[in-house]
Amino acid sequence: MFIFAADKPYIGGYGDRIVGLVSCKVMADLLGRPFRILWTRENIRPYFKYDKYDYENELSYDAERLSLIDNQTALKHTLMTSPTPLETKTFYLFNINNEISQYLYKNPRFSKRDYYHDIFTTYRCLYKDILVPTAQLMERVTRVVPSVIEGPVIGIQIRTGDVYIPNIQQNTYRVMEDPAALLPTLLGAIRRHIELTYPSYNVFLTSDYEANAIAKTVWDPSVLLYDSSPVQHLDRDAKGDISKLFVDSYILSQKTQALYISECSNFGRVAALSSPHTHCFNLQCEPLTMRDLLSKHEKF
Repeated sequence: MFIFAADKPYIGGYGDRIVGLVSCKVMADLLGRPFRILWTRENIRPYFKYDKYDYENELSYDAERLSLIDNQTALKHTLMTSPTPLETKTFYLFNINNEISQYLYKNPRFSKRDYYHDIFTTYRCLYKDILVPTAQLMERVTRVVPSVIEGPVIGIQIRTGDVYIPNIQQNTYRVMEDPAALLPTLLGAIRRHIELTYPSYNVFLTSDYEANAIAKTVWDPSVLLYDSSPVQHLDRDAKGDISKLFVDSYILSQKTQALYISECSNFGRVAALSSPHTHCFNLQCEPLTMRDLLSKHEKF
């Protein structure tokens, strides 16, 4: 059995965790092993049903923990060369935030299997089979994007850095040096690019920066869709109502017709990979391919 474990501090934000979860499930399916989820770092049960994969009630103390946070290549050689990879233990507990299933498909034992077919299929099952939204989550989604809406929804996801999230300002990670100065120009260029294809549309915006006020200077506020709940990051001591993370991810993934995302962010990558469409661009309006989004680091 392969268990994806979100059970310890500092195991990545939501996007990182989903990358690890999908990688773990793809490997389990390829090797014919059961797949389970142990998510106890936060309580996500109000937002997702995952009874089919729930491991919390099956806890085995014989499980071997594989700590692979920010260590993509730790199992690379084993996965690529072993005739019997990861078969010495019955239970493996994965703390993982990167894409390692690609290495298993380079193993001669699986040379005829289609890596891209399998991993894309798994991503597209994310919100339909693996983490199924609850009625509570969908009610929140509908508050932001009504079930009947006129015109397509274009999703924009902007990662500026943890330093700009109010409740974790002690963290110094930053992507943009001055979002207030950069975002008006960036959003203006995205608007012009959108309107090459869509004469009328709605914009769903999510960011770790309070970008909605700036977006209102670029678009008529009537076309903007936004969840105004506090911005949070799962790996930075998120507290209270954390549903915005899941609402935003679900909307980006399942309610949009095109996406503009920060390539440096697994939050945006996961939304694109789990979406039914492939109309995805970076924040410079350059087209992105789904294959390039599978891993921020090494990829074959």
